[in-house]
Amino acid sequence: NMELFSPTVPGMLIEDDVPIPAVNKFPASFMNHLLRNMSEVNYTTDSNCFANDLNAMSEGRLEILKDKIVERGNQLLRSPKYGIVNPRTRIHLNDELSGSIKTKYEALNDPLRNKPKHVTTENALEVGNFRRERLDYYMAERAKCDDPEYPNSQWISVDMNQDKMNPRYKYYPKEYLGEHYPLNVGLEVCRAKGGKNNRDEAWLFTRVGPFVGTGGYDWHEVTIDNLPRDNNGYSFVTAKMFAPVTENGTILGYPPVHAHHVHYDVDGVQHWQDSHGDSVCTEELGGVACYLKEEREGYGLHLLEHDQIQLDFILND
Repeated sequence: NMELFSPTVPGMLIEDDVPIPAVNKFPASFMNHLLRNMSEVNYTTDSNCFANDLNAMSEGRLEILKDKIVERGNQLLRSPKYGIVNPRTRIHLNDELSGSIKTKYEALNDPLRNKPKHVTTENALEVGNFRRERLDYYMAERAKCDDPEYPNSQWISVDMNQDKMNPRYKYYPKEYLGEHYPLNVGLEVCRAKGGKNNRDEAWLFTRVGPFVGTGGYDWHEVTIDNLPRDNNGYSFVTAKMFAPVTENGTILGYPPVHAHHVHYDVDGVQHWQDSHGDSVCTEELGGVACYLKEEREGYGLHLLEHDQIQLDFILND
């Protein structure tokens, strides 16, 4: 099964009939130079994951983490690897309008060009723990869909042909590379009301599947038009979760399943939301919890009532 998760917040977040501003994200460069020296991980993958999750932290927790980043950065610069006697690592606002945050290193040369080996830090553990906490929250919300105490939040099968969703599922066994078999695929949705801080919030879960392969890098390619969504007029997507799951909902990492790509397209604009195989972090940094991405409190991606959503993805077994 492929599981999608998109909590949406109704238009109460609109003030004076003006949508809330675009999400201020930490650019990947915020961690690119520093994180590669902090953990034995692929720094490109994890720095992008890391930057997104910083947006979801509370201000107090974020300040503590930023202080740790500065402290660790200065320690690295003073180490024999770099030999900077008086380093100064600063975190600053890039400009007042964007509010984006970057790290700035004041040194005569670029000491962080290469990745030293076997370097670890408590910062990665802090972020990993934060991600796992958020995943626990997500799992608790999704559990409502299987709980009879929430009769209005149960899985509902969708007739995709009647709803003009035009499902396409192609199965490519590795031993017949180049040939594919069109197969049928099902779709279920569940809407769970509620959310953190008792806000007027709805969580929309979508499951696509099942998928059966022989392993050895089989390909499962799916495209679905007009994906079900909340039609509350103005709404905002405040988080997303695209992940392969077992029949009982257990989230699968890689191995055994590689999410080649998952694209959540709005009105033909691809990659409006997406997830890829490298979205899974090391266990230290959260593992499969990195599939869950949340926007910062009070922000979201704006959806209009007439917007149409298309889903396309490839899973490798």
